[in-house]
Amino acid sequence: MLRVVLSVIFCLAFFGCSKDNNKPVDPVTPVPVPAPVPAPVVEPTVVHFSFNSAKLDKVQKEVIEKALVGKTNVEVIKIVGNTDSAGPKKYNDKLSVKRAKAVKRYLKHLKVKAAIVVEGKGESNLLNADKTKAEQAANRRAEITFLLKSDFAVNVAKKAEKKVVKKVEKAKKVKKVKKVVTKKVEVKPEAPKVVAPVEVKAVQPEAVQPAAAPK
Repeated sequence: MLRVVLSVIFCLAFFGCSKDNNKPVDPVTPVPVPAPVPAPVVEPTVVHFSFNSAKLDKVQKEVIEKALVGKTNVEVIKIVGNTDSAGPKKYNDKLSVKRAKAVKRYLKHLKVKAAIVVEGKGESNLLNADKTKAEQAANRRAEITFLLKSDFAVNVAKKAEKKVVKKVEKAKKVKKVKKVVTKKVEVKPEAPKVVAPVEVKAVQPEAVQPAAAPK
């Protein structure tokens, strides 16, 4: 009887443990990783100018004033002046800087305390084909971008990196040109000139005539 009881207990214990061990393990649900939030795109405020002018009219001044509303955390303001393609390139480069400086002066007049950076791109940053009067009017502009110091530092670093890359590429091109020139300008040594031997004629002495006998 005791053997029967012990065998029953053993079977229950054995099969009970085996059942627990063979239970399927619940799969671990992976925790979803949130996607990185893209940085907000800072759209510049655009003001326009009349032909061959760097003066802000009343409407454009109001555009600047409205753009400043709510900009309490701005530390850097970047202003880029632009022109259309009419006229000489050098003149347009200077005019674009004048337009950017005109915006800067008005911001200073409004007691803006942020640091202001000015740049002129002339006719190199056209928005369109610049053929019609409407297209040219759209290109005669200044773009005002409101930045934090960290954003401005990133932009400066990117520009510096581009300049370094351009210098390296330029140096490589110069080296290639020098190699080509040296190959073309190689001077081969001239072959020694063969001088023809000069014939020397032997000069025979004149025959000496005997003196006449005395008479």
